[in-house]
Amino acid sequence: MHFHAGSVQDALEYSSEGIQQRFVLVLGSRGQWRGRHLGQDVDVVPGRSGIIISPDRPLVSRSEAGYVNFTIAIDAPVLEGHMQSLTGRPMRGRLEFDPAVNLETPGGESFHRIAQAFVYELNRPDGSPRLLVTLREALLTSLSTCLPHSHQEQLTPPPRYPSPGYLRKAEEFLDAHLDEPLTMTAIANEIGISSRALQAAFRSHRGCSPMQFLKERRLERARQGLLGAELGATVAEIATAAGMDHLGRFSVEYKKRFGESPSETMRRRVR
Repeated sequence: MHFHAGSVQDALEYSSEGIQQRFVLVLGSRGQWRGRHLGQDVDVVPGRSGIIISPDRPLVSRSEAGYVNFTIAIDAPVLEGHMQSLTGRPMRGRLEFDPAVNLETPGGESFHRIAQAFVYELNRPDGSPRLLVTLREALLTSLSTCLPHSHQEQLTPPPRYPSPGYLRKAEEFLDAHLDEPLTMTAIANEIGISSRALQAAFRSHRGCSPMQFLKERRLERARQGLLGAELGATVAEIATAAGMDHLGRFSVEYKKRFGESPSETMRRRVR
């Protein structure tokens, strides 16, 4: 995630064909700023409203003299990967936010407080890396869940019937044996049901196959390992410990899932 804070001393007009591969959040600190984005005119007023600029879409803006803002730019694959982790389903189509951010709604106020905490911690010379990682994840979650966007319906879970006990038992078994080679047959035999019944249960209640579920769990385990890695640890060691036995394939799947490479995650690790 990239952060920039700045001030504008004179009235400024700005026009852009679009910021590539980044969502840009603009929140005001002093004065007013007006932008036109996705066909909407949006006023940025400190403490009341902000704007989210979606990637590759044009923006026209004008600010008054003495205007001060702070912006948070988030690489699109990072935010999209985080949203996919919340829904457990792949993204369908491009993600776009309603440009106007109302900071006076309950959701907008929650998002605003988290954004302010993230910026404060980021700018502290003696800030806590562990807290910054937590606030970063909270910021991505609040963006995904508190503000209107084109994939809102994916975050509203469909009505679910109670999961059968054998499905929960299968999940517990997978979590306990992530670092071992597992097959559908082996999992079904361990639980005491047929492979077909196991497949149907995961499809019905989790929206994926057992092996897809296993891959997601392994990727999540690897991410936690990378974020908490000790000095001297390697990506290969952490991937292997999470059950990923093909490093090249792991790197591709990891970047697709989280929007950054395993080595990039490791560089942000909590020390």
